[in-house]
Amino acid sequence: VPLGSSGHPGSPHFSDQQEMWAKVETIPQLWDWDEIATTAETTQHLLPG
Repeated sequence: VPLGSSGHPGSPHFSDQQEMWAKVETIPQLWDWDEIATTAETTQHLLPG
């Protein structure tokens, strides 16, 4: 998704990476599940139907 992590114009993440892209920077990638769990902005739990 260009310039953000959302394709929805109403989302706060629609253009939240625009400044980084302009500076040819990238967002850090998280690979450690514990770090992902503690820094997640939101979570979603899927249950079988």
